[in-house]
Amino acid sequence: MTALVVAVTLVAFVTLFGAGAFLFYRSAMNVKTQAAAMASQAGTLQTQILSGNTGDAQTTASSMAAEARSMQDETSGFLWNLASVLPVYGSDISKVRSLASTANDLSENALVPLASQLSGMSLSSVMGEDGTIDVASLSNLASALTDVAPVVARSAATVDDLGSAQLEQIDTPLQEVKGKLDQLNVAVSGAAAVAPLLPSLLGANGQTETYLIVAQNSVEIRSTGGFPGSCGTLSVTDGRLSLGEFMPISWQDGLESPPVTAEEASIFGETLLEAVVGDANTIPDFTRAAAIWQWAWQEQTGTTINGVVAVDPVFLQQVLGLVGGITMSDGSTLDGSNAAEVLSHGIYLTKTPAAQDAYFEEAAKKSFDKLTSSIGTVDLTSLVSTVQTAVQDHRLYIWLADADQQEVLSSFDCSGALSSDETAPELGVYVTDGTGSKMDWYLDLNTQVGAGTRNTDGTTSYQVTTNVHNTLTDSEMTALAQTVLPDYIYGVNPYKRSKGDMITKIFLFAPAGGSISNIQVSGYMSQGFSTSSYENLQVLYGLTADEPGETTAITYTVTTSAKATSDLTVESTPLAR
Repeated sequence: MTALVVAVTLVAFVTLFGAGAFLFYRSAMNVKTQAAAMASQAGTLQTQILSGNTGDAQTTASSMAAEARSMQDETSGFLWNLASVLPVYGSDISKVRSLASTANDLSENALVPLASQLSGMSLSSVMGEDGTIDVASLSNLASALTDVAPVVARSAATVDDLGSAQLEQIDTPLQEVKGKLDQLNVAVSGAAAVAPLLPSLLGANGQTETYLIVAQNSVEIRSTGGFPGSCGTLSVTDGRLSLGEFMPISWQDGLESPPVTAEEASIFGETLLEAVVGDANTIPDFTRAAAIWQWAWQEQTGTTINGVVAVDPVFLQQVLGLVGGITMSDGSTLDGSNAAEVLSHGIYLTKTPAAQDAYFEEAAKKSFDKLTSSIGTVDLTSLVSTVQTAVQDHRLYIWLADADQQEVLSSFDCSGALSSDETAPELGVYVTDGTGSKMDWYLDLNTQVGAGTRNTDGTTSYQVTTNVHNTLTDSEMTALAQTVLPDYIYGVNPYKRSKGDMITKIFLFAPAGGSISNIQVSGYMSQGFSTSSYENLQVLYGLTADEPGETTAITYTVTTSAKATSDLTVESTPLAR
């Protein structure tokens, strides 16, 4: 009898366990289906918001919230409670339950409210055809982002704390969600931080904010990009934009006692004390160059400058590719396919310096008019991508004079400050024209970093090669001889060994807490490298000279701080092409 009872009990237990396992499996499949639906809807929601389709975005957000509630309900039942205490894999089940709970919190308290706040907003509604920005709409957006940022932050923190799962089927999507949430948190927290500044930056309440716009010309290269050959102002009052006159570099004439340190003059050239505007951005820290430009403009005009924005022809070409081209008074066109080549090179082949200045000013005004009249028709996804690329490539810089505003803006990496972060080592390779010419259309600069070698003291060393190459060919020299002013392009530096010789100042900045050593040069340098320190960073600098087709190869060892937690990266001067 005892044996019979035991047998019946075992059969009943196995039957019950088997039924429970089947029900749990079916429940897990339901959750998987719901999660897949949410992932698909998340992509749709992003597209709808960026394209300005905010009405459908509300519907999608509500649908995601419904899926998330269903997932949380499903994973809160008895079977999931029981499964979460099982040996070995119970912790993975708990992670799935946490993900479901986080998805519900994020959907209900962030996505749905944000989609509701964005209702009716688009680029066309924020930017009017007359170029006026709707400050009130941006203020509402700032409020919405501020409200949802804590929800996104706690969701990201919760998922980060989950660590890794043992089952690959759970860990793979878990890590994917973790990465996307971290990216979302960075974007939302950054936007929430800067959004409240927008009304004051756009001259709310009748205030006028004035920004200096600097056009960097990369064919006469400087560390941050190029010679600031044309500058003008952009004023904003209650969102209404007004472009001032653009002037050639001669506006700086007569300036005395510039705010340049003895250290800067020693490293980057004594000309900083004379031609302060033209050479300010030989300093690779754009925040310093911008502050010097601000001082110079204010000294010369008496106009208060609240910030500095620097762009180059490549960025202008990318913008014209979004809003459409412009037709100049001489019949030529500038558009998304040719603006950089025309403004950086072609203009010097056909026009005198006076005609060049007039052309640059006309291009600035017509590009501004085209941008303000057409920006509302641009796809927001494309606009965001264009700006992000320009910032990453150092073709767009923004600096604000207000220290508190600038501190917020610095998190977007658009201010061009030198890095002091020892945990994320950056090697700086910056170049400046030493020829006094427009030769840098033919400059090629590249840096290769070898694999790191771990040292006994915890530091890591990398073998690095930087090549400075003059790409000018014989056929191009023949063509240049037929231009309006060939010597204007070649330059008249008395130290040039020939007409096509390219003289380049090069600055190598060690990463924070690191060093540069064992430097060797293959190529022509009249003198070796000098060593100094700037902003607590070791810097080596010297002059290379390359005849057409020649290359100067510089090899050296870069050693990073023992605090470094990532591999060495390279920051470098953007080239003309």
